[in-house]
Amino acid sequence: MLTSRVLGKNSGLTVVRINDAKNQWFVGGERVSKSVVFHLEITITQNTNTFEQIDSWIYSAYAALKDILGAVDGAPNYIAVTCMDGQFWGFDGLTQYVRSGR
Repeated sequence: MLTSRVLGKNSGLTVVRINDAKNQWFVGGERVSKSVVFHLEITITQNTNTFEQIDSWIYSAYAALKDILGAVDGAPNYIAVTCMDGQFWGFDGLTQYVRSGR
């Protein structure tokens, strides 16, 4: 619901995939086994949100994950927003550009 509330995205089209990969995390060449660590990435269509909205989403997503997962000290936790040109991505066989009616 965070993505819907902060970025105005349709929650019915928001897909979440969670990979438990704690045995695959390395920071500075060392395996991270005791710390909570995450990498969150979202893809949105370019120019559909302001920088302020994206900044707010990153801050809020970090706070939410910290609340859910507990202490996240010790390793860097990255959150990335990938802004894709609507001509080059979509779902169910249609690009976001076509869906926008441009």
